[in-house]
Amino acid sequence: MSEQWNPINDLMVLQDQMNRLFEDVSQRRARAEAKPQDDIERVDWIPAADIYEQEDEYIVALDLPGVDRSALEITLDNDRLAIRGTRFLENEASHRAERPRGRFVRTFSVPALVDQEGIEAEYSDGVLLVRLPKIVDRMDKDRKPGRPDRSGDEEAERIRVTDRRRFHLDGNGKEASQVTEPSLKPSYVEGLEARAKAAEQKLFEVQTRFDQLRAQLQRETDETRQRLNRAADERTQRDRAVFITALLPVMDNLQRAIEAAEGGSSLEAIVDGVKGTANSFEAALTTAGVEPIASVGEPFNPEMHEAVDTTAVEPEREGQVTAEYARGYRIGDRLLRPARVQVGRAKADAKGATE
Repeated sequence: MSEQWNPINDLMVLQDQMNRLFEDVSQRRARAEAKPQDDIERVDWIPAADIYEQEDEYIVALDLPGVDRSALEITLDNDRLAIRGTRFLENEASHRAERPRGRFVRTFSVPALVDQEGIEAEYSDGVLLVRLPKIVDRMDKDRKPGRPDRSGDEEAERIRVTDRRRFHLDGNGKEASQVTEPSLKPSYVEGLEARAKAAEQKLFEVQTRFDQLRAQLQRETDETRQRLNRAADERTQRDRAVFITALLPVMDNLQRAIEAAEGGSSLEAIVDGVKGTANSFEAALTTAGVEPIASVGEPFNPEMHEAVDTTAVEPEREGQVTAEYARGYRIGDRLLRPARVQVGRAKADAKGATE
């Protein structure tokens, strides 16, 4: 036997699907994207809501009997429509209280096809109607018949819902002045945020001061380096001038020796001139800090002497320098050149080396 068709069941199924579209899915997404302060918002009861669709708009209807207009608050923020309010009931000391009271909140996700700038709300006889117009072409909208004209409805005065704003309904159902959204953060969180901002500002100031000091130190370091380089160059030039000045007498003596040889002077005079030139040159080297290395009669030192050859000597003179072929020089602890010398070896060793 076939079951009789019941149109009421189809309407209920359709209504259930629309409820899921506007409420169930939107609440799951809202919980996933909600801010921390939304998670701690307290409610005392949840009013019943109907959502249905017309040709050019969606309508959200809430039963709010006993709720004063001034206690209603409607918010549109980030594609979320939130309706908040508080119901105050008298006779709190009644023997039995079944009617809900206190603060309530209902949130709905606004579909993408809704014109958010055209959302309107009206409250009359304990029923709040929020109309969400669909985005349609204006010419097509004007041509569509059957849209009810609510311009003359005095009982249900309308209000316009604007994006990211909160407002209250005054006693006449008109828009009241904009109300600042209360902070839902605990006081200690606000204190921590203030301290964090102060610390960030202090860090920025310290970083700025550090950059200034580093730049100043870099400039002073560059100036000091340049000054030291100039001083080193000046000292090098000065020492070079002093050394060349000390060599000028050597040049003068060499010039005199040449003139004496060309003038037919005696050999003794020429030798005396050459000796004077050598003495002047040695004096110039001494002035520059150059010292000759002692060689003849000294023990052979491989760091100071360069052995050119050997000669047979008595055993007690083994390893001594017997002759100097070229004098060595040093300046301070730095060796300019080693002395080229002859080293004595015992006769037997010298003979064996010869064989």
